[in-house]
Amino acid sequence: MSTEMFKELKKNNNLQFRVPSAIKAMIKKEFVTDYLEEYYERYTLMQFEPPE
Repeated sequence: MSTEMFKELKKNNNLQFRVPSAIKAMIKKEFVTDYLEEYYERYTLMQFEPPE
């Protein structure tokens, strides 16, 4: 991953990716409470298998 792409992903968490075919992926979903007692969901890609 390029440095520019990493910086963009870090500052903009609303980015979405499209892949040309189905992949197998494991995503971790977390509910996070910030300091102002606001809640939001965070999704983390744990692992994936590219198509054959």
